[in-house]
Amino acid sequence: GALSGASIVSKKPIDDLGLCEVIVRMRGGRYLPCYVSGNSMILGHLYRDGKNITQDGIAEIRKSSFLGNRPELDKIVAFTYRPKVKQTSLYMITDPLCSHCHKVESQIRDLADKYHAQVNVILYSVHGSHGEQKCVEAVCRNFTLDDYLNEDWKTGNADHYQCERGSELIEKTRRVISEIGIEGVPMFIAGNGRSISGANLPALNELISQGKGE
Repeated sequence: GALSGASIVSKKPIDDLGLCEVIVRMRGGRYLPCYVSGNSMILGHLYRDGKNITQDGIAEIRKSSFLGNRPELDKIVAFTYRPKVKQTSLYMITDPLCSHCHKVESQIRDLADKYHAQVNVILYSVHGSHGEQKCVEAVCRNFTLDDYLNEDWKTGNADHYQCERGSELIEKTRRVISEIGIEGVPMFIAGNGRSISGANLPALNELISQGKGE
């Protein structure tokens, strides 16, 4: 059914409203908030004084999940950009065939240099087998960040650049991401466990700057 593979990750009372907040993690990593009172249930986010308190709670759950799974994230990094001075780190989960990703990827080196952030790139396709082949290609060709940011290779044929090492890494990436869960690509995770999804440059600036020292 719709709840197959779902699990409850948080339960807490909201006494003044007479509700119980239940956060359910769906298959694939999406979080579903429910508010229960007696035999009634409300699905959706709870706002108080103009602030989305549900989203804040989900952000804390995600943070805990990412920090707990950081060793697994490190094992699926395809390549890394290291600035001259490292003061923080950032995981970028991206797809070579995602045009939405390209908008923010083009700025990532400048942001890394600005905030002295090491960028750990994780390749995860949401474009089926062709996208996975392009991910494998980037690994097999030993790409650097500069190589990856060159748009020319992304439209070429990947058949000539497949190798066992790349296939194994991308398969492991699929398994780890499935277990941890992400909201979509691009997704960025700071060293302190905070994360954002989407090509939102102002939010990404804030995420990296707040992760200093992690």
